[in-house]
Amino acid sequence: MKKLIKKLSICALGLVAHSFLFSQLDNSQNIYRQIIIIDKSSQSNAEKLDNFYTLKSKIENTQPLNDSAYILDFLKISKYEFRARNDYETSIAYAIQALKMCYGLKKENLKFLRVNACYNLASSYQKLGLSNRALAYYDTVIALCDKNFVD
Repeated sequence: MKKLIKKLSICALGLVAHSFLFSQLDNSQNIYRQIIIIDKSSQSNAEKLDNFYTLKSKIENTQPLNDSAYILDFLKISKYEFRARNDYETSIAYAIQALKMCYGLKKENLKFLRVNACYNLASSYQKLGLSNRALAYYDTVIALCDKNFVD
């Protein structure tokens, strides 16, 4: 009887872990879709930025912080700090954080996020008149791209 209870407990634990992992995956995909919808919406750049900050808080409260949706949200914050507020330093800070997370995960499928982060960095450094840094990041973008990349 004890063996049966132990097996049932292990099975139940497996089912709980399985449902937890898949619910996180579904939630991550949902957040990723929300990011794309916000980015493509007709809202002003300032409204989009506010929405990306709200989404960042939501992710921090519900998702693992090593998630590609979290990285993408950081990149969108970087993009819209640049576009909406002309706040190039904040744009740089978010792009650097996103880039660190990408390299920390060491996944090849995050390459497009690394390209995006480097492009954001290059653009912000260019606006700040830091040409050498901008050129270094533009060179990195070119080196990372095997084909055309569109933000």
